[in-house]
Amino acid sequence: EQRIWGCFSLMELNHGGYPYNSGIIIDDRGELRLYYRKLHPGVPVEPWEPGDLGIPVCDGPNGCKLGLIICHDGMFAEMARECAYQGAEIMIRTAGYTAPIRHAWHVTNQSNAFCNLMYTASMPRRLRTPARQVLRFGEAFASTAAERRLLSSFNTGLREQRSAAKTKPKPKIGGRRCCLRYR
Repeated sequence: EQRIWGCFSLMELNHGGYPYNSGIIIDDRGELRLYYRKLHPGVPVEPWEPGDLGIPVCDGPNGCKLGLIICHDGMFAEMARECAYQGAEIMIRTAGYTAPIRHAWHVTNQSNAFCNLMYTASMPRRLRTPARQVLRFGEAFASTAAERRLLSSFNTGLREQRSAAKTKPKPKIGGRRCCLRYR
């Protein structure tokens, strides 16, 4: 009844070497919608095998297109660009930590959104200061305290930009419920 989608990180067994750092997106019916393996492990610190599946995107809720990258992959402009080339309107970037690279994390998320005219939703797992970011075309428009309102307002922001530009709109992102939901 809540129609909640989920994005999860996995350590995937690799019989030929180091494990893969993988991510999946599950839809509101429990079906696998996206499967991704991190392409750029932080060598020599991270014991991961580089991914071999490319950069997939999937149809998300209410007609939006979702992309997923993992942590260090977001430091490479080509990763966000490939998501955008494939039609992603929202790129989710998950991470285990960002504390040592807080500034670089913010700058790369902002530039990935701005240069590719898409949203970036960035969710680090371990950080003591507010770091969850949802950036709209490079502009940070909310902090952790406003996440619930922000994630439900994607649709409103896009409608305003589309009417201002007076161009043919792309498929709607959001609606009353967005692809990410917090309680």
